[in-house]
Amino acid sequence: MNNLDKPLNDLIKAIGELPQIKRLHELEEVIDKHEEIKEKFSHMKLVQQNLINARHYDLVNQAALDAKELKEIKEDIINTPLLEEYLDLLNEAYLMLQNISKIIEGELNNSI
Repeated sequence: MNNLDKPLNDLIKAIGELPQIKRLHELEEVIDKHEEIKEKFSHMKLVQQNLINARHYDLVNQAALDAKELKEIKEDIINTPLLEEYLDLLNEAYLMLQNISKIIEGELNNSI
């Protein structure tokens, strides 16, 4: 066992026990069981992927269409209370993980 395993496992456990993360997991379970919501997310992911591809290949007109469609999908999702909460929590979790990553990176740089 590596000497980082315990602190890493403790960090993962602590993050998993946060109320926001628990609620995020609860909402994911609800979403997974709700076909209409799953379809909205699947469609949103597809359009996001198309938008990335269109930008990558400099397909300006297609990118504009995809961006417009993505905006409409997000507006529809935001008007669904459960999904709005889920997206807010997902964003909060992402920002928290970014901060944790910066702290760990800073500590590692200080110890070198």
